[in-house]
Amino acid sequence: MELFQKDPAAANKYLTDYCLSNAQAVIDAWWKLGDNLMVKFSKLWIYDSKTRKRSPLPFPDWYLRMLVETNKLQPQSEKK
Repeated sequence: MELFQKDPAAANKYLTDYCLSNAQAVIDAWWKLGDNLMVKFSKLWIYDSKTRKRSPLPFPDWYLRMLVETNKLQPQSEKK
């Protein structure tokens, strides 16, 4: 309010810059989250950035059973 009372144009610029800075910070955070999720959960694998290893995405048993039933999947024999 003090800045607005002294110089309304400067107050307008200050508030605009402040809002744009906050908006850019939010956008950057969303892009970072998206990038992290794309790396961590790529192609049904979970990537651990600390150990730099990946492991299969764990699915609950009920979901796996539903996939088998819905898609009429049959076990495959092992290839030698």
